[in-house]
Amino acid sequence: MADHPAAPLHYRIFRALQERIADQAYKVGDRLPPEEALCREFGVSRITVRRAIGRLVELGQVTRTRGSGSFVTAPVKRVATPLVVTGTLESLFTQIESTTVKSVELTQEIPPERVARVLGLPAGDPVVRVRRVRAFKGQLLAVTINYLPREIGARLRESELYRLPLVQLFEERFGRRIASADQTIEARAAEADVAEALGIRFGDPVLHTERVLTDTAGRPFEVMRSYYRSDVYQIRVQLVRRRQGAFGWQFRDTGRA
Repeated sequence: MADHPAAPLHYRIFRALQERIADQAYKVGDRLPPEEALCREFGVSRITVRRAIGRLVELGQVTRTRGSGSFVTAPVKRVATPLVVTGTLESLFTQIESTTVKSVELTQEIPPERVARVLGLPAGDPVVRVRRVRAFKGQLLAVTINYLPREIGARLRESELYRLPLVQLFEERFGRRIASADQTIEARAAEADVAEALGIRFGDPVLHTERVLTDTAGRPFEVMRSYYRSDVYQIRVQLVRRRQGAFGWQFRDTGRA
């Protein structure tokens, strides 16, 4: 178990619901699941669920309607100033090879809306979903979910996903040469299924990454989402100065101390 203090239970549920709104699992206009269903899902009392939803109401993201339920009224927008760091694909693949796979699930399903859009798939078109739990030196490390078009995913076998990285199968078996990978990283709260798989508590912080692989024809063909234990995984970035001399600062003096 993670050794940092746990956030209050109602806050962890609030964050889980907020992440679902941000990911458009619940879109503007959608009705949230009934309180009874959320109580069963999270194993908590109705008072706890109401406090979580109440926080969403305070932020203007959800509206309660007497007799009808709670409805999403505003999207959750992630506002960030990205730090763009470039590296080599080879270093990314080396990292993948250093882990071991503890479990594999291979299914077909309708992907999240953003995934379908990135892969250029029509709405309602199913994909192959690969879910794996990874470990590093015997320590649970990450839950990784890969979304693949069916023409690629249908050729996968569960047994080989324990032995071979997907990136190796793409290039050596499927003839998909990888040209680039676009990856974002952010902090999130662990949903119940991720927490259970990683041996942490629901709502504990995890590092969430989303990676899109593009082939040499410029076509995105894989979306990967991973959830890393924040007490096990860390990211190290080395920044190198490319030019000598003054930076040429462009900040404005606001006149404030």
